[in-house]
Amino acid sequence: MINKKSSMLNIYIFSLALSLASFSTISDGKIKGWFLAGSHPESYEIGLESSSEKGGNVAYLKSITSPIEGFGTIMQTLNPRII
Repeated sequence: MINKKSSMLNIYIFSLALSLASFSTISDGKIKGWFLAGSHPESYEIGLESSSEKGGNVAYLKSITSPIEGFGTIMQTLNPRII
C-alpha cells in the first residue's frame, strides 16, 4: 500500500511540474525537446492538451498497459552555458 501511495504522489508531483511548463508542438508522439524515460517508457504515451487556465498547452503522461509495471516519466535535456 505504501508503494502505491508513493507512486501516486510521484505522479501528482510530476503532473504538477509539467503543468507549470508550456509546450507547443507534438509530432510522431513526441513533444519537441522532451522524451519518455523511466523503467518502462514503452508502457506510456505523452500528449498535449489545451489549458485555458495555463493559457496554452500542457503535457500529459498516460499509461497504455495494464497492469502497470515500473514507471514512466517525461524528461528534457539541455546544455548549460557558462557566462
